[in-house]
Amino acid sequence: METAGERLETLAARSARAFIHGTERRRAALDRTARLLDAVSYTAVLGRGFALVRDETGAPLRAVADTKAGQTVSIEFADGRIGARIDGEPPPLVASTEQADPADPPAPETATKRKREKPQRADGGQGTLF
Repeated sequence: METAGERLETLAARSARAFIHGTERRRAALDRTARLLDAVSYTAVLGRGFALVRDETGAPLRAVADTKAGQTVSIEFADGRIGARIDGEPPPLVASTEQADPADPPAPETATKRKREKPQRADGGQGTLF
């Protein structure tokens, strides 16, 4: 038979283990939620090369129709913000050949595969295994 003291020690140890296990579970759930929040955050989109344009009040501008010539805007990139002024006309597009970085090597040309010709059998049949 267990004494009351032994039983109390057993229950205290079980309680401590349950507390630690519960804390670890909650920490893991919090870590998963933080990773999910990072994945869907607009800052992750900025890291992929997009920018967020805001008006003078800090509200995001979603369309060209939301802007006017002479308007001051803030452009947020992944590494910071910069101010800009809308002049009303988009800059002319540069041909794609002019946009290529001279430091980048040209893409290798792909060779076309030739079909291998199968050797012709003299007897025209399948042959034997023996």
